[in-house]
This record gives sequence, C-alpha cells and structure tokens, in this order.
Amino acid sequence: MRALLLGAVLLLTAAAGAAPRVPSGQPVSLQEVIWPGSGGGGQKIARFRFVAPDLRKGAGNENDMKALCEAVARPAVAQKGLKVDQIVISLARKAVPFGEQHPDVPQVFEAYVIDDGRCALAGF
Repeated sequence: MRALLLGAVLLLTAAAGAAPRVPSGQPVSLQEVIWPGSGGGGQKIARFRFVAPDLRKGAGNENDMKALCEAVARPAVAQKGLKVDQIVISLARKAVPFGEQHPDVPQVFEAYVIDDGRCALAGF
C-alpha cells in the first residue's frame, strides 16, 4: 500500500518535470512519503522526505523546502483528499531510514500547515 502511495506522488512529481525544481537549483529527489496512520489518536502528519546530495548545512534551505511543500506535498495531500494537521518536509544529504540517527548525514526539517490553500510555516 505504501509503495502505491509513493508511486502516486512520484507520478505527480514526474508530471511536474521529472525531478522537483527548487529555487537554489540543487538536485532533489523524493525518498519517501509517510502518510498519517488511520488510527484516531495523535496529530495527522504527512512526511515528505527528500534527498539533496548538495544540501547546505544550517540555514539557507527555507526557500527550497517551501517550494517542495507547494509543488509536491500540498498537491499530493489534496489529491489524496486527506485532512492533515501538518506537512513535514525534510532534506538529507543522502537517504537514511526514517527515525534513525546518522550524525554524519546533514538533515534539515520544516513543518507546514495548509493555510488559505498555501503552505505556511508551522514551526517545531
């Protein structure tokens, strides 16, 4: 099931131009999407995990992350017809399994809410 959902997002991304384009011009590819579970408890968070081999450490990734929320995540959530509390966009220099710590791999995260049909920072 998860593979089918990821496939749908990849198709959306491919339709928009093969790989998502970001303002910095760095190469970015979708690693995976983790949709909220069907359970009734907790916050409903859709996680869009991207790999960016040229990721800059620290600040300077905000515009890229917002662009990924707008161009990939928000349309995918809308197409799925889901009501989510947050969309989390993450960029990592290389693919790492979800939830595992890899101090040698730079990663950045940002949380968004859909506000008036647009991605707005939610903050952690």
